[in-house]
Amino acid sequence: MHESPPSSGMSLPMAGGKMAGQCLFWGAVGTGALLIVALLLLTRKTSALCNSEACRYYGRLLAGSLNTSVDPCNDFHSYVCSGWEAVHHRSVMGFVYDEFIRKVAGKVGRTHVPAEHQTAILKAAKFFQSCQKVYTERSSDLGAVRSLLAQAGVLWPEMSTSARLLPMIFWMAAAWNWGAVIELLTDKPGLFTVRPASVYYLTLQRRRSMLGISDEGKYRKYFDKMAQAFRRSNASALPFEELVKLEQRVVPRLQRSYDAPFFNTLPNASLDQVALMTAGATNVSAWRKQLVAHFNATPAAGGRYSFIVENREFFSAFFALVAEVGEPQMAYYVGWATVQVMALLSNADLIRYYFLSDAEAEAGHAQFCAGLTHMYMGLAFYADYIRLEIKGHETLGVIAIVRTIRQSYSESLSSSAFNHLASGVPWLADTAADEQDEATFELVRSAKDEGALDRLFREFPNMTGDVLDNIAVATQARRRTPADTTMERFIANQTHRVLYLRIGHFKFLPTAFEVPVYHAEAPLAINYGALGSEIANAFTALLYRALVQSDNDTWRAFLDKASCVLGAPVSPGARLFEGVNLEVLSLSTSIAGISQMRFQPTEARFGSDGRDTAVEAENAGGHVMQRATSVRLLHQAFVRAFGQTPQPRLEDLREVDDAQLLFIAWCFSQCGRPGARHLCNEPLAVLPAFGRVFSCRSGSPLYSGKECAVLH
Repeated sequence: MHESPPSSGMSLPMAGGKMAGQCLFWGAVGTGALLIVALLLLTRKTSALCNSEACRYYGRLLAGSLNTSVDPCNDFHSYVCSGWEAVHHRSVMGFVYDEFIRKVAGKVGRTHVPAEHQTAILKAAKFFQSCQKVYTERSSDLGAVRSLLAQAGVLWPEMSTSARLLPMIFWMAAAWNWGAVIELLTDKPGLFTVRPASVYYLTLQRRRSMLGISDEGKYRKYFDKMAQAFRRSNASALPFEELVKLEQRVVPRLQRSYDAPFFNTLPNASLDQVALMTAGATNVSAWRKQLVAHFNATPAAGGRYSFIVENREFFSAFFALVAEVGEPQMAYYVGWATVQVMALLSNADLIRYYFLSDAEAEAGHAQFCAGLTHMYMGLAFYADYIRLEIKGHETLGVIAIVRTIRQSYSESLSSSAFNHLASGVPWLADTAADEQDEATFELVRSAKDEGALDRLFREFPNMTGDVLDNIAVATQARRRTPADTTMERFIANQTHRVLYLRIGHFKFLPTAFEVPVYHAEAPLAINYGALGSEIANAFTALLYRALVQSDNDTWRAFLDKASCVLGAPVSPGARLFEGVNLEVLSLSTSIAGISQMRFQPTEARFGSDGRDTAVEAENAGGHVMQRATSVRLLHQAFVRAFGQTPQPRLEDLREVDDAQLLFIAWCFSQCGRPGARHLCNEPLAVLPAFGRVFSCRSGSPLYSGKECAVLH
């Protein structure tokens, strides 16, 4: 089930024409009057149909996913998602991201780039093309890659007792600001970020694919080809069977924390704290030695090195494995992951074997190159696409959704027991609307300011056809640039997202304007259900942040509300939520871990860059609370704005009214992701409006009839 998305630049069909004579004119007036009366009588019972290209697309898409044999009052997820999940191996939001990258990469790949006088956009285009041509032009540069690996201390496919992990990690960080399993990033002196490598997902994904196909020897054959390509003369490769045994110990441990949707982040950590977290596998002096050797690093302002450790669980698991299996073994595994990525930068034959078909190799490698360009060139990679595809009327439509939902939250908060929190949530105030909207669209605005973008990337030289050189010069240029040239990731915590949060506000990513998340000519119920749910989640996050910092009386009042929603008493000390990084809130991510955060100092929760850093494991109670709050206020906002004005219906879903379509779009955006059933069903079970909209019988699984509004 794959519908071609409608073009974003299409216009609504126009109607009308001139009559040839007066008789015809007056005859038409009389006939028209009768038709108008008839239509008015008819529309009292039913709404008109929307036959635009966008409506036809959404009608086919949603009708193809709905399973009408399922009672929506019993299992709304199955009712909405059965069709999609039966034929797709990816989530709806994964589809949105893949299609967006395909279009951006296609446009950038066709861009003519001169050798000199490149603008920021052209520098990004050349960077992408230099990566893509490794496969499309069947090139090979294994000699240069082997030389770089030797400098980094990567000895794979050998298992050597002389292999050392920290020098490998630091060399890659210094040269490329990159890593294959765990990466150390730095753009400013003395300030470092340690996190799971963004490219590690591809290593895990391809391993699963090669082990999962009918050709049981595929992974072995790939290993043999890689060993032949990267083995040094007179060196012996570790047998494939030994790699399998090592991966059986290493991969499950790392993947568990790598794939976790929520995790802990340690902000502003000292060098001593980071070394202590390695559980004896390394020590402070070893870290300090590498800092001096590779960065000539001096402490940041304040007299010490400062680290942000994203996903502490992954960091701890990695170094626990170093202690358990041995440094040579983990150096071998990191080397194995490293050469897989390096092969994607250097040899078309190895790229082809990495994927399962020519078509998959071309698309998969292009997406890898897009991710690489995003990493080094940021917004410049997407700017041309944003300028052409995101029009003014689309941003106005999104602003209208933001303001309608904001008003719903603001009114509900002011009439609730928590109205005194309003001052702590300035983004819920209509008085700040213009300022808020400007910040929300910062990426779009920046992409359209060509002069500012060129100034931002002034330190970046003209890019060439050599991707390895481009990576090196881009790394150094970023460190010379005073301003931040990075761009937020589209995928965080293994979840695709269309906006990201900062303290007190959120910002849209360009995927927010992609179908089926949003289309200017889509039915309002769909735009509110899809993109509106993302916005509502963001406002809920802002509201919960204020709640976390409230006084004890307010907190107890909130727990009373939570007890109603969750169907059981909640004690004041209960860990109702188990932690989530609000920075990576996405269309499908819920807020969790809020209650324990109120017992932590503010500086322990928020880093110096304004990022919320409390992240822990997922919790069902947190899901229900956040989703129930946001969908209630989303529905309330939609009904207040459009409830008295029936919208045209979709031809393929004639029996579905506006409110039903809102809930369908809200759930459809979750289809295909882990936990989709939970995300669709449980919040609705405590929302009586849903039961009324779908005429559910009292006592149905999703219609308890119990009113448990947090803001009421």
